Amino acid sequence: MNAVNLYLMLAFFLIYSFLGWCVEVAYHAVTFGKVVNRGFLNGPVCPIYGFGMLSVIALLLPVEAHLALLFLGGMLLASVIELFGGWALDRLFHMRWWDYTDEPFNLGGYICLKFSLMWGIGCVLMVRVIHPLILAFVEMIPTTIGIWEMVFFYLLYAADVVSTVLVVVGLGHDLQRLDGFTRELREISDRMTEHIGDTAISTGQRIGEQRVQAALARAEARDAAGRVQKQARDNMTQMRNKLITVSAEAEKDPQYAELVRRRKELETALEDCRRKMLRHRYYGARRFLAAFPKMRHEDYHEALENLKEFVREKVF
Repeated sequence: MNAVNLYLMLAFFLIYSFLGWCVEVAYHAVTFGKVVNRGFLNGPVCPIYGFGMLSVIALLLPVEAHLALLFLGGMLLASVIELFGGWALDRLFHMRWWDYTDEPFNLGGYICLKFSLMWGIGCVLMVRVIHPLILAFVEMIPTTIGIWEMVFFYLLYAADVVSTVLVVVGLGHDLQRLDGFTRELREISDRMTEHIGDTAISTGQRIGEQRVQAALARAEARDAAGRVQKQARDNMTQMRNKLITVSAEAEKDPQYAELVRRRKELETALEDCRRKMLRHRYYGARRFLAAFPKMRHEDYHEALENLKEFVREKVF
């Protein structure tokens, strides 16, 4: 590849990364009625579109006169790139960023027939209509100015890649923390339930629970409907009083009090961790949740789903 072709390819990558981002934002706005940054990176770029169009330019421009070949080639090439991109992100970060599992004729949730057909149509449109205009635009810019512009934009691009990778790694660590808090809260709740159950048994014995049940059975045997109803009401009252007694007994126990203290501590830590993760509307975890609503984590799926629910319920 000579210097001129390298210059053009570098320019095309920037331009088509930006145009791909525009397509993603527009599609999401029309489909869901929301304007969100749909890119993996923070800036207005989608690298997968840049790589896709470079592949199309390199491999399919020679067959641009053959509409069927151009459509099928674009459909196949774009689908392969989307499949590899989704798989690579999954393997690198243990997260699924998009998921076509609900779409018919999908492959692993990474690609599906509907979007593959759309990629084929888009490829024809890009090669036949858009790319000639982009080529003319790039050739219109003086080479020296173009080089300095690309240096500037590629530096921004690199900084965006680094910062985004750091954010994604941090997101994984934060989800691990959330998962730890949730697991410990569940364990404490189980221990509190067991403790209350043990207290209820001993309290029930002290207030003569068995005698109350026996008296109710005798009342039913005497075929006195009114007395049965009264006895049932009395039984409910005694059970309610028993629960009050159980709670009082449990709260007096130092072990139970420590469990209550630790639970409140964990609930506060969980709330603080979630709010810190979501404090920036257009950056970090909150942006990712808006951009990729079907995002899933391989190891901490429950923590991520709880975080999504937290976002839906809370007003920031």
